[in-house]
Amino acid sequence: MSAFRILGSQMKKKGLFFLGMLGLNAFVSVQKGLACTGLFSGDLELDVLACSTIDPVAKVKEWKKDNEWLDNFSSTNLEEFKLSYKGEIIKGRVNSAKPIGQNKNFVGRNLVMFSKINKIRCAENIGKRILVIITQVCCNGSGNSPCLLDTPYVVSAIKPAGPSFNTPKEILNNYVVKNPKIKNALSLLDQKKYEESTTILKAESQHLYAKYLLAFAYRNMSSPEASLAPLEDWRKAYLSNTLSHDELVLAKDALLMLAKCYALTRQPEKSIAILNIFLAKPRQFSRELKLADSSEDFGWIKATQEWRDYQKRRAKIK
Repeated sequence: MSAFRILGSQMKKKGLFFLGMLGLNAFVSVQKGLACTGLFSGDLELDVLACSTIDPVAKVKEWKKDNEWLDNFSSTNLEEFKLSYKGEIIKGRVNSAKPIGQNKNFVGRNLVMFSKINKIRCAENIGKRILVIITQVCCNGSGNSPCLLDTPYVVSAIKPAGPSFNTPKEILNNYVVKNPKIKNALSLLDQKKYEESTTILKAESQHLYAKYLLAFAYRNMSSPEASLAPLEDWRKAYLSNTLSHDELVLAKDALLMLAKCYALTRQPEKSIAILNIFLAKPRQFSRELKLADSSEDFGWIKATQEWRDYQKRRAKIK
């Protein structure tokens, strides 16, 4: 039971029917002091997945069944309360985020957030990317907006940021727009001119994306040993927990390539170490685990004890 509901119940038992006299804002300020500590605010880049518009009148009617304190509002304050819930629910996947609060790593997570109605409507941005400011308003139950909507988050200052991307190819095509040299290398890779592309990519190898493409080129030149160094840089980047969602999509692909290259260079213990990263997060790496199961690149190490031990662990999560 929320603190809002408990307080309202206590007031009713004591005959303190003065919520309307206090006013909504005064009551909410009391509630915030009772329930919420450690709130935060920060910037997010968000891929919009779904939207819905809130009907405050219908919601209040629904909430009154379980929140007796709503009956104590004056008509004026009840209208103010309804108005505070007028807006939209946005469901989105976080692509990137500046550090927000303590231990708040939102990248790659799907969040449900409340937004006041503004000029940029959510429905216009489904399948697109937006920039927002996210604020946590409640953390331990509350009646102030948007806490009765089962989300503590409010987003504001919404700005369009272009389309969203889901596949490595889409992400790479978007990235190379900003780097003509890597764009030329990607074009050469598409033409299977792998050796020509490596000349460009080695010169641009300070960029993480270039390292991904360089490893891909070497792999297709039947030089898996040359792919190891740039792919190890991707593993370090993944373990740093600083990548955007777009970079995480490529990181997952790079890690699978790294596991394959270690297998092809007959280093089963290092290959399995990468696959164990997938096993630690089977939902996040479900695609990579399935591809590893069927890939011929792991052919030789399937005769090793390391692979047999891995398969025993793998069988437990299928």
